[in-house]
Amino acid sequence: MKDVRLLVPVAFSVFLLAGCASYHLREGNRLYNAMAYNSAVTEYEKALSRKEINEARIKIADCYRMMNNAPKEEEAYAKVVTLSEAAPQYKLYYAEALMQDGKYEEAKKQFDDYLAKVPTDKSAAMLRSSIDSIPRLMEDSIKYTVEPLNINTGETNFSSVYYADGIVFVTDRSSGKHPRIYEWTGRPFLDLYFSKKDTGESWNSPAPLPGSVNGIYHDGPATFSADGN
Repeated sequence: MKDVRLLVPVAFSVFLLAGCASYHLREGNRLYNAMAYNSAVTEYEKALSRKEINEARIKIADCYRMMNNAPKEEEAYAKVVTLSEAAPQYKLYYAEALMQDGKYEEAKKQFDDYLAKVPTDKSAAMLRSSIDSIPRLMEDSIKYTVEPLNINTGETNFSSVYYADGIVFVTDRSSGKHPRIYEWTGRPFLDLYFSKKDTGESWNSPAPLPGSVNGIYHDGPATFSADGN
């Protein structure tokens, strides 16, 4: 009788954890379908902390791919491709993430595995072929030195264009205490920022482009006419 009484709370705990896992999976799917990928990851991770669910594993990887977070995407798809039910396309996604991280030899293997199952995918075949061209493309790299500007501080920064005596670029850095958050990425909405070149190779701290160009949603990239209007 003693053994039976001990089994009751254990069985109840297992049932409770499974129910919680199902709830967080449903919440994750709801957020995923709403393209709130950053928040969806949190729910899927909560589900997995209670129970191993292949759907949650796959959806987490897909979220990181949609968020363009290559390191996290690579880590997540490395687990997904080991699942017996994983479709061939996840080999492709894993290969692309490896390629973005510069892991070309590993990427080739994943491309080859994928193309063995989907030989008609011409885009994947071209990506696989492009890896073999990388050594040739890097032959003259010793002639150049590429250095990040001091205005890169970890946020997304892209599409710089010369303007006045500096540059205008797109960034998702925060411009206030309570920025509006883009649920897709979990980061602030994109705005246009301006930075003026200082003495030497340094640039002044970027600030939002003056005027009314930056609204409450995404803004950018920018281009300017010859007269700077």
